[in-house]
Formats: sequence, C-alpha cells, structure tokens
Amino acid sequence: MPLWFGALTGKYARGENGRIAATIGDAQYKDALRLAEALRALADELHTTPAALAIAFPLLNTRVASVLFGATRPEQVAENARALEVLELGDDVLDRLRAV
Repeated sequence: MPLWFGALTGKYARGENGRIAATIGDAQYKDALRLAEALRALADELHTTPAALAIAFPLLNTRVASVLFGATRPEQVAENARALEVLELGDDVLDRLRAV
C-alpha cells in the first residue's frame, strides 16, 4: 500500500483524519504522518510530489514486480503517473528514500 491510505499523498495534516487512524491504528497512522513529513521535504527538494516518491520507492526495488494503487479521480491518475519521473532519477534517490 504505497500511499498508506492517503497519508503519503500530503492529503492529511497531522491528526486530521480520525477515520483512517481508526482503520489502521493510531500509532501506525502517526508513523505514516511522520514519514509523510519527511517524504514531503524530499519531494520538494526533488521538485516532485510525495505521492510520486511513495509510488516510485517500491518500483525502484528490483524485487518488486508491480505496485497496486487506486484512484478515484482522473487527477489522481495523473498524479500517480508522476512516479515515472522519479524512476529516472536513479539509485541516489533510492538511497535517500531508504533513509526516510
């Protein structure tokens, strides 16, 4: 689940979505929000989006054959496709994503 219920898209601010926290657990959701903040900082530096990085990260792993994610609006499909731009950045980005 690369976008972790939307937390890694930047869609939610810290503590704003109690429904998702109830679904995956408050501690896990807080972890996702901390990760999202670090991912957002790296995305800004790379001139991309947190969602693109979150989707690209498993795709940069040679052991991963496919990444499943959903979209409910056409804009989300376009946003998810930005992960292809990140794939072109190479191994240094993967190392930085692992550090996050």
